[in-house]
Amino acid sequence: MIELARQGATDGSRFQVGEISGLDLTEKFDLAIMMFAVLGYQLSDRDVAGAFEAGLKHLRPGGLLIFDFWYGPAVIAEKPGPRTKEITTPGGGRLIRHGEGRLEATGNLCTVDYRIETDKGEVFQEQHRVRYFFGGELEGMILAAGFVNFHLGYFPDYETAPGPQNWNVLGIATAP
Repeated sequence: MIELARQGATDGSRFQVGEISGLDLTEKFDLAIMMFAVLGYQLSDRDVAGAFEAGLKHLRPGGLLIFDFWYGPAVIAEKPGPRTKEITTPGGGRLIRHGEGRLEATGNLCTVDYRIETDKGEVFQEQHRVRYFFGGELEGMILAAGFVNFHLGYFPDYETAPGPQNWNVLGIATAP
C-alpha cells in the first residue's frame, strides 16, 4: 500500500513505515493525528506511552494531537458480536464483511475475526487485536507523556461527551 501511495503522490509527500513509538521525523508540527485505530493497535501500556511520546515529540508548543479509539464503556455495554456490513464498490461490485469480535479477560483487548467476500467469489480473512480505553485511563497516560490538556468527545461530534452507546471516540491533547 505504501508503494501505491508513493506512486500516486504528486505533492512531495513522504511515506515512512515503522513502529509509531520509534517515529522521529526531526520536524515539529502544529497538528499530529493518529486516526483509524492507530492507538488501539498499541496493545501494552508501554506501546501507548511510546505513541503519545512520539506525538508530543513532533508538536510545537500549543500543538494538538488528535486520535480516535474504541471507548471502553461502550465496548462493555454493547459487547462485540457478529456483525455484517455490505458495500457497493465504485465499479458496481459488492463486498460483504463479516466480523466476529470477542473480549479478552485482561488488558482491555478485543479480538476481531474478519471474513471479506467479493462478488467474484474471492474470500479474505484477517484477525485484529485492538485495545479499548477508558477516559480516566487515557487522561493519566496523556498527562504522564507530558501533554497539558485533554478532551474527549464522541466521534465525529467531538463537542458531545461520549457515552455507553459511542464506540468511536475522539481524543484531543495539547502540547505544553
